[in-house]
Amino acid sequence: MELAAPQLADKIRAAKPALVQAWYEHQFSPSWVANWQISGVREGDRERLTERFLAPLVELLCRCLGGDQTMSAIYLDERLRYAPHREAMSRRAEFFQQLLNQDLASLRKTLSLAPPEEAVLEQYWQELHAPLLRASELPVSLLALGDCLMNEIRVFLPALCAQQNIALDMRCIYFSNAQQRGLSLDDVKAFLSVNQVDLIGISFFSFSGIPAYSLVLREADQLDQDGLQSRVDMLLAQARDFIAELRKLTNVPVLLHNVSGLPLTRWRHHLPVLPPLSRGRKRLMALLNQGLGDLAEHTENCLLIDEWQAVNQYGWRPASKNLLPKALRTMAHTSAFGQMLSPQYLKPIRAFQHLKKTKALLLDFDNTLWRGVMADEEVEQFHGRQKLLRELKNAGLLLIAVSKNSEENIRWQEMTLQPEDFAATKINWQMKPQNIAEVAHELNLGLNSFVFIDDNPVERELVANELPDVVCLDAEADWVWQSLELLFEFPNTQQTEEASKRTEMYQQQVARKQSMGGQLDYPAMMASLGLTMRFSEALDKDLDRVSELVSRTNQFNTTTIRYDKSELAEMMTSPNFRIFVAELGDKFGELGIVCVAVIECKDNTWYIANFIMSCRAMGFNLELAMLHQVVKLAQAADVSAVTGRYVASDRNLPCAQLFANAGFEKSNDIDWQLEEASFDALQAVEWITQKPRS
Repeated sequence: MELAAPQLADKIRAAKPALVQAWYEHQFSPSWVANWQISGVREGDRERLTERFLAPLVELLCRCLGGDQTMSAIYLDERLRYAPHREAMSRRAEFFQQLLNQDLASLRKTLSLAPPEEAVLEQYWQELHAPLLRASELPVSLLALGDCLMNEIRVFLPALCAQQNIALDMRCIYFSNAQQRGLSLDDVKAFLSVNQVDLIGISFFSFSGIPAYSLVLREADQLDQDGLQSRVDMLLAQARDFIAELRKLTNVPVLLHNVSGLPLTRWRHHLPVLPPLSRGRKRLMALLNQGLGDLAEHTENCLLIDEWQAVNQYGWRPASKNLLPKALRTMAHTSAFGQMLSPQYLKPIRAFQHLKKTKALLLDFDNTLWRGVMADEEVEQFHGRQKLLRELKNAGLLLIAVSKNSEENIRWQEMTLQPEDFAATKINWQMKPQNIAEVAHELNLGLNSFVFIDDNPVERELVANELPDVVCLDAEADWVWQSLELLFEFPNTQQTEEASKRTEMYQQQVARKQSMGGQLDYPAMMASLGLTMRFSEALDKDLDRVSELVSRTNQFNTTTIRYDKSELAEMMTSPNFRIFVAELGDKFGELGIVCVAVIECKDNTWYIANFIMSCRAMGFNLELAMLHQVVKLAQAADVSAVTGRYVASDRNLPCAQLFANAGFEKSNDIDWQLEEASFDALQAVEWITQKPRS
């Protein structure tokens, strides 16, 4: 007879004292702690660690064996307490592989099970701990800033993400009045200097929160409206200043919490006859939430996590419920509130996972932009979807029509979207993978920047199999359209004039490709385009576009260094840097600023710290024309050498030969140099006419 989970749990409980000591010997031995650089362990801590960590951990393990998913989530999170939780996931998985093997060996030895029972134990063990052993190379990384509420979200969110096949790497940096940790960017700055972060969650005013908030909570019932408003203005100013400074470090999306009013006071928590919040605290919550809503709305790339909505939906007292029995609360005090809020985090995480690289949305028509088949019948237009897509187009994303249809069947007069909204149209009877591959060539975009939306699972599977880099999404899934709405708060959309003109520019690029298609004489083909370049040092008005190019461009980006807007602004005024830009135009229209060179000037040498060119300008030799202008200015400034740097990435192969093609000599693995004696050898590009910038 197989060993049932309750029987196994009883055996483990009976052996708990011996098991706790065995686990302590290997998990907290000086050599283990030193090797893995485990923090929070001090000499003489044996009693504290065994009674307040390991003994409750064993009890949690027993409860997990009964299939309690809530206990399993808490158990897995507690396993991180004395682990290298700030290391990369691969390093953390290596740690747990070694630790769990030792723990299991101690468990077997302590329990003295028969071989069939050992097999059952191992099966339970492997299934329970599998999440700790995953080492995804490309997880979604979430940095959470706040107090213990962020711990509670970290308990439950990874399992929700795993259900959607999303690997989540969530790290926490705390500020808490209870732990005397104030609101400071120093830890955040240090973390970001060595870690890639995709999303940042911030809860300023939850639970203990920042010290000033705790003080205002105590005063709320004694203050009049003006006094309360002045306190709220002070708190919001702290939040606003923090986010403004954070924006200087990174432009990743911020998930900003509003306020719930938790935790309840002791009496209001235990006496249902009392309302959960006093009148003063309700006024405080209303003022704070109005201000935080405004802050989220007016902050670039910022989404609201609605604590107030969650606690109103579930109730303050259910949200306050401690999920652990009293016997285990020496270890943790996980409340239900983190469980209630986690689904709000899942939405932006899922959107980011699928849409983070999006530059173009490839759209089926029938049963995607409308319900029905337009060639056969009257259809119901999805005007809301089409309006959303047009707004995304105006924010810089490209719309591509990929429809198995005849063009004469499309009744544009019924639609919100119009032909001019599409950068390219493939309305024909070719296979969709072929159409998509052609569009990628015409627009000079990587397939991994394409998102294909179609209601037909056969078409999606065909594209996924033939073009695996393309993200394929189901047009009938509500979450897909909800995720597209969140794109406005992701860095791949921009509210700039350049972004609003991007579709027109790519339409011109398709026309160029078609215009050049039959010609074999490359110089004549280029000359037929009437190419013009306008070159100058970057002006103040160029800052937004320069920042956009630096943050968005991957293929023609020599070092892939991401300068934020404030760094670029500082460089533009520094005597140690010069930033040059080039606009490109032709007989079809103007492409605007498409090339940026960031130059560091030191030791009588100009170092090209980064050279960036939009993918839509590739193929015209604009990069050589740009370098020619840079070298001419270096010569005029009596510079003795110009050095370029190429640092290979997984995506910037198109610029690998930039400096070699310009006559630079390789000086080491990443640096290329052009000496003063060779400056004149770099010639202008004959088919590109130089014009002054207006």
